[in-house]
Amino acid sequence: MNSTLVITIMSDDRPGIVNELSTVIAQQKGSWLQSHFADLAGKFTGIMTVSIPDDNRKTFISALSLLKHDGIDIRVEETNMASQAPTIIRFTVIANDRVGIINEISASLRTHNFSIHSLTTETQSGSMSGIPMFSAKLSVISEAGKSEEAAQHELADALEALSDDLMIEFK
Repeated sequence: MNSTLVITIMSDDRPGIVNELSTVIAQQKGSWLQSHFADLAGKFTGIMTVSIPDDNRKTFISALSLLKHDGIDIRVEETNMASQAPTIIRFTVIANDRVGIINEISASLRTHNFSIHSLTTETQSGSMSGIPMFSAKLSVISEAGKSEEAAQHELADALEALSDDLMIEFK
């Protein structure tokens, strides 16, 4: 049997962090499943899932803790993988940037029983107007039993009701 672990990391950014993580995973005969890493304000941050043979789990966690001596803050959590794959809806939101936009979007998602699977945001100057534009790439999980088409329709109605300038594009 294998254990699926969620690992979060943060460190001052420098070359070799991903290599150090991948070396520990390979040494313990693990599989790198999913990850997302970014440099945020000079900090290398990330989250990943790995599958590790149960016999190697304790040794793996011990080996990861040794990376803390290199200035990497690591947290490991065990997870229960769902037996049935959820319905994931992917879309992009674009709007004029404003204070509280993430709060508005996340509150609307919560109200309509959508769980955020992934979220990536950025703000940039509008190409024609120069007005700051907010964009978010989201993947959300729909409540069980709802068709993808019905979920997309509900999402569009809920989010577009937040403001006149908000646009949604489904992937």
